[in-house]
Amino acid sequence: MTLLNRFSKYKNVFKKVREGGGTVEFFVGWFIERNSGETFNQGVLKGLAELQIDLALDIYPDHSSTRKRSRRFTDI
Repeated sequence: MTLLNRFSKYKNVFKKVREGGGTVEFFVGWFIERNSGETFNQGVLKGLAELQIDLALDIYPDHSSTRKRSRRFTDI
């Protein structure tokens, strides 16, 4: 069973939260070491929209593997 199927039984709860001024989101924490990407299937996005769930992505790069900016660019 997918998460969307599990969430569907709470559709009315999500609606009431939104009607009351609240928000509902599906939070994804994404830990990456280098360039990364993902395609979100239109069916998943449609399912989230039908349930009135926002998609929130937080990207956490591994700072030890990224280059530091040159000082001249940070001084501008």
